[in-house]
Amino acid sequence: MFSGQIPSQLGHLSMLQTFNLSSNKLTGIVPPEFYKPAFAESFLDNPDLCATLRYQSKKLEKILKKIIRGKYLAVLVTLTVAVFLSVLFILFFIIRCYRRKNRFNSKWKVVSFQRLNFRQTKIVSGIKEHNLIGTGGSSKVYRVRVSRNGDVFAVKSIWNKNKLDHNLEQEFLAEVKILTSIRHSNIVKLIGCISSESSTLLVYEYMENRSLDRWLYSKNREITNPVPGSVSSLDWPKRLKIAIGAAQGLCYMHHDCVPPVIHRDIKSSNILLDSDFNAKIADFGVAKFLARQGELATMSTVAGSFGYIAPGKSQQYTQPSLRPSMKEVVKLLLKRTPTLAEMVPANNNILPPLT
Repeated sequence: MFSGQIPSQLGHLSMLQTFNLSSNKLTGIVPPEFYKPAFAESFLDNPDLCATLRYQSKKLEKILKKIIRGKYLAVLVTLTVAVFLSVLFILFFIIRCYRRKNRFNSKWKVVSFQRLNFRQTKIVSGIKEHNLIGTGGSSKVYRVRVSRNGDVFAVKSIWNKNKLDHNLEQEFLAEVKILTSIRHSNIVKLIGCISSESSTLLVYEYMENRSLDRWLYSKNREITNPVPGSVSSLDWPKRLKIAIGAAQGLCYMHHDCVPPVIHRDIKSSNILLDSDFNAKIADFGVAKFLARQGELATMSTVAGSFGYIAPGKSQQYTQPSLRPSMKEVVKLLLKRTPTLAEMVPANNNILPPLT
């Protein structure tokens, strides 16, 4: 262990590059020849050794540089780890989305009957309770918006859990077959079909004024059309327009379709109204093709809503026998007494007779 003062002559050694006298018992003042950054740590841990302010500043400067370099290194390491983790997260998210998309594409089968300007994911994601606008005997109807510019469709979801039972499957196939074979301005337009092992969706054009029954009975009507100048009741010109439109749709089905089509369930809830109150016939789930024009067609079962079934016990249908159900609709438009079917609640319990 060295003691005493540091000889100044040591600082004149030209070949001296490293010099370490730390942890000794040196005294006196550090010679000016050692006031260089290379010797800033050469005299540490010498309690009785003194140094000028210049030497201390050089020493402090070197120490600060080490600290700063350490901080920079820590920051650099932290940033590197953060970037690496971010990249991993982004890759995980991309892979997850890709797999979900592939699962969706493999799960859903889309059949379009005209050019589609939307993805099937928009339709499926819109099947939510707050979009529900109607409930039928075997299906639910949803109002689904597919774009920001206002494109809206009506989506019928067939009720099922694991797969369609025989009756629902027959209704679904009948509706698709008929609506893909006929085109008329007074018949609702089928846009496409989306199906999977557990779900079946039919995509229709959306009718802003919903169904006729909502306008005939104020207790059932929900005025949701916010367009300025919209009406809340049907005047006589509109009623006449609706009756003519529905009749034209039926006339097309009976006389212009080959083979002819009979609806078997014409009622006010199956007549939809667009923004201009043009009538369009909907719900072809129990409709049938006639074998030939004017011939009899035997139905396996009686179909249709109670109060609208065409008369006849033999279950044989001709075109003249299809008129009574439309006649009931015209009566409603003329504000006649509602038929019993209109007074039957959703649970099919018939109300007591009116007195």
